[in-house]
Amino acid sequence: MTITRSLVACRPVHIAAWGWLALHAAALWPHGLWALRRLADGSDDPLGLAALAALVLWLGRAAPTLRVQPRLGWLQRKRMTTPPAIRPPWRAARTS
Repeated sequence: MTITRSLVACRPVHIAAWGWLALHAAALWPHGLWALRRLADGSDDPLGLAALAALVLWLGRAAPTLRVQPRLGWLQRKRMTTPPAIRPPWRAARTS
């Protein structure tokens, strides 16, 4: 067996936790705009504001523990549990 090297070298990216949050915010701004417009039109449930406040509170408390690289044990567990959760409904309904 021959092991070939990738043509593109991969290096870990080191960005501060606030930088990752800023990247996510930049990527998700259309959703944020939609949510603000929906909030302003009066059709939204007020519990959404409570959920947003809870998220901001949690983020404020968790900020000191945010890491640049994921905890590998957590990532491995999620890798093992995600495929059964995203199985297509037509495959889940089949019984043999």
